[in-house]
Amino acid sequence: MQRNRRLIYAIPIIILLTALVIYQYGFQGIRDRISTLREERAISMEKLKRYNALISEGPAIEARLEELRRVMKEERAKLIEAQTASLAAATLQNIIKEMFTAHGGTISSERIEKTEDLGGFRVVSATINGMLPDTDTLREILYAIETHTPYLVVKSLDVRVRNYRRPTGALTVYLTVSALTSAR
Repeated sequence: MQRNRRLIYAIPIIILLTALVIYQYGFQGIRDRISTLREERAISMEKLKRYNALISEGPAIEARLEELRRVMKEERAKLIEAQTASLAAATLQNIIKEMFTAHGGTISSERIEKTEDLGGFRVVSATINGMLPDTDTLREILYAIETHTPYLVVKSLDVRVRNYRRPTGALTVYLTVSALTSAR
């Protein structure tokens, strides 16, 4: 009888404990999982809204990118394009030499100056020593240099009259011209 009595008390306690375990790990676990899934869904929906907003801005971003590419191309035209600074300096030297000889000048010497760093760019310089027939030719060469694209800058200019008795004649010119390049 005592055994029956224990059994009578134990069965409801076992049933109660089993119900608590099922409630704790079953029902409440499922409810927590559903709550977590709802939060994850809300976060995913928020991300989706942001992604849709970014996608809808795509054409405007592409238009802006094309505008920036065009501006960058225009700005690159102002620089001497070359793979290295030495090649850029040689290109600058050839440009100046062609201008000098195209206007009737003769070149006695030419050299490339040391390259200088200027932020993300490099300054390359070339020096030309030569003879010009008159001051009008010098003016034309200086105008051609200053209006040339890529941009060129006269860094130094030394002009001397060859014959002091007749100053309208030939000129000795020492000219240093600089330009920017993005070459490394």
